[in-house]
Amino acid sequence: MGLKNNGFATVWEHEEGKGNFHTGRISTSRKIKDGEYMDDFSAYVHFVGKAKDKISKLPNEMLRIKVLSFEVNNKYDKEKQQERTYYAIFDFEVVEKNKDKKKSNSNNSTKNDSSTKENVTKEQLEPNRDEEAMLHAFKHFMKTYGGNITGA
Repeated sequence: MGLKNNGFATVWEHEEGKGNFHTGRISTSRKIKDGEYMDDFSAYVHFVGKAKDKISKLPNEMLRIKVLSFEVNNKYDKEKQQERTYYAIFDFEVVEKNKDKKKSNSNNSTKNDSSTKENVTKEQLEPNRDEEAMLHAFKHFMKTYGGNITGA
């Protein structure tokens, strides 16, 4: 699906930038068939405004986010004859594992026992999509970058 508002992304690393922003490496993936995922987007981004405030308080470790607001722009350098693309994330929220499942279970607590048992059974049969996506993204990262997350 690429980078989009209300889309999910994995933040692999982040650090304070040279200006009023944080930089980070993120990626997104999409399901292609039977639980398999492929990388869809991967780039360094700037976390600015609310996003900078939020990311600066988080440990520098892999985490999943929901992108709430972002912008993409280009700049052409005539001397180098190069165009650069810049990605800025203005706001996001950290995605907690199984957050939605916990809500759906608590909402179903007033239903009769058979419907609750049916929902639990369905959830147990479904793999956790966030974990699958993160595992796929991690495997791709390791294959592509050889585990070098510092960019050095």
